[in-house]
Amino acid sequence: MMRVIDVVRGPLIVAGPEAALSHAARLMDMHDVDAVVVTEGGRPIGIVTERDLVVRGLARELRGDAPLHTVMTPDPVTIEASADASAAYHQLRERTLHRLPVVVDGQLVALVTLDDFAVDPPPELTRLVHASADPS
Repeated sequence: MMRVIDVVRGPLIVAGPEAALSHAARLMDMHDVDAVVVTEGGRPIGIVTERDLVVRGLARELRGDAPLHTVMTPDPVTIEASADASAAYHQLRERTLHRLPVVVDGQLVALVTLDDFAVDPPPELTRLVHASADPS
């Protein structure tokens, strides 16, 4: 069994709920990512994506110093780091999500994305993707 933590390829970028929108945008730019996980006490409480910054921030004329909690998607679905990678893949597909915070006992340790399953997948994941695409 391949664990979900073994699939994660990108960096984990976090910020607190009171961090400024401009701070999140700078983090995304600096680390070449499209999302920041909002944490409190090490636990994921929300996710802010580039789209959130544009649609919920700029489009509503929020200032760059507005706090992240005003634009984040709250209460993200999470998955345990020790879970089977196929469980993460199915969660992403069934819920039409692009990213899942990975936790150990509720504490954030990584962020798995749909892209993690597409970029240079190991043979086990290739079989998983092909099996889930088979309608029979």
